[in-house]
Amino acid sequence: MEGTFLKNEPMASHTSWGCGGSAAVFFEPRNMDDLSLFLNSFNEDREIFWVGLGSNLLVRDKGYDGVVISTAKFLNQLSWNKKATELKVECGVACAKIARETARKNRTGLEFFAGIPGTVGGALQMNAGANGYDTWQNIKSVDVISRNGIIKTLEKKSFKPGYRKVAGKNTWFVRACFELKQNSSKDGLEKIKKILLQRKNSQPVGSRSCGSVFVNPENYFAAKLIEECGLKGIRKGGAIISNKHANFILNDRDATASDIEELINLIKHEVFKRKGIRLECEVKIIGKKQHDK
Repeated sequence: MEGTFLKNEPMASHTSWGCGGSAAVFFEPRNMDDLSLFLNSFNEDREIFWVGLGSNLLVRDKGYDGVVISTAKFLNQLSWNKKATELKVECGVACAKIARETARKNRTGLEFFAGIPGTVGGALQMNAGANGYDTWQNIKSVDVISRNGIIKTLEKKSFKPGYRKVAGKNTWFVRACFELKQNSSKDGLEKIKKILLQRKNSQPVGSRSCGSVFVNPENYFAAKLIEECGLKGIRKGGAIISNKHANFILNDRDATASDIEELINLIKHEVFKRKGIRLECEVKIIGKKQHDK
């Protein structure tokens, strides 16, 4: 294998919150063949978690006793077909890069990716979306990889995309093929500028966060519920609920993962107590809890 294989790798440098414990095993494949070889040859009975830019991940302070596969550094190739109607991207490609690339080719449907702070692998897994669009709307097919390293292509019909979730084959996404239409108005780059400006005006861009912490419940906005409960500005240690957007938790004073998780649990408790609504986390939380051995 050509990739980077590490043990007890601190995950603070691999997550956008910039905190948390270590991963027992950390692997960064150089290419798809490298990834296949690793999965086929790694026989330890450990859970596997995939990370791109780490924008939707909280690793608990006691660490994660599994395998983290990091994709963003090398699994980031993209290519067009001859007519520039189909775009194939590997799982580590940043969503913002895809938005710019498709706009330059005068293709429409993925401009909203400019505001998604992660990679396409994570976007596929959770059907990331914004501005009335979602990841799976323009998918033609996906490549998935099994635990033993076998890659195969599946058509979109093999899956059932929903709001911030995808039902279907229990496998890992390693490549996506988007089928895109021509943008007749040729305003893709302008749309991206507006999306980024709106994001800058409404979200704490530039702060250490994971993006939105909670999924919007049906017919509600999580941020509005949190704000109505008077939770903006509430702090636990080095973490604070953003005063600009209540669905963001910021690490502004060297927060621990426990500080952030305490705020998450506080929000869940208060929103359910006052509004009767159970908020569902959009952020993935992995690792040992404080009382675990």
